[in-house]
Amino acid sequence: MAEGGRKLVVVEDGTIASMAGNAAFLAEFPFLASLRDAAVPKCGGCKSSSQARARADLFGAAKRTLAGMASDKKRKLKELLNAQQVRITYKTAANRIVALTF
Repeated sequence: MAEGGRKLVVVEDGTIASMAGNAAFLAEFPFLASLRDAAVPKCGGCKSSSQARARADLFGAAKRTLAGMASDKKRKLKELLNAQQVRITYKTAANRIVALTF
């Protein structure tokens, strides 16, 4: 990793969406490809809340997958993000919120 990298990168939904649109990230983390076409909820209507919930579930699953990766993959993620540390906050299956920093 570069010495001048960012000290901490917090992985949020927007970060993951950007990663899903980047070929370098897709080559290293193919599961992100499913997020490229995640529907962005529109305002109003009954479907917007179900679309928003489905999108949140997709991004939550991506966060859990990133958090559960092997240490070599986590090092590669830090390298691609040009970060010294990465923080991922996600909900577990038991609805507990976990903030993982590596």
